[in-house]
Amino acid sequence: FVAINKFDRKGAADALRDVRKQYQRNRELFKQPPDETPVYGTIASRFNDDGVTALYQALAARLVEEGLHLGAGKLPVVATKHSTRQHAIVPSARVRYLAEIA
Repeated sequence: FVAINKFDRKGAADALRDVRKQYQRNRELFKQPPDETPVYGTIASRFNDDGVTALYQALAARLVEEGLHLGAGKLPVVATKHSTRQHAIVPSARVRYLAEIA
């Protein structure tokens, strides 16, 4: 499993694409679509983030395959492997705002 954190930052979608391609090359999975690789875009600081939830669900499923007994989860199944709500508190264009006005 690969987690790309801080998925709300500029260039995160490009990083996700590039890491998926590199994973595909390293494992010689050329017939597998990049979206099926275990690479997740996450925003760990955000509550109820789709990317973190998807990563957790994939890890839990893998642990069950390995023999760990987990109870049924209450989280709804996430259809995507990356964060979908990328609204930052401070927009990326305004990151240096406080330094500029100081």
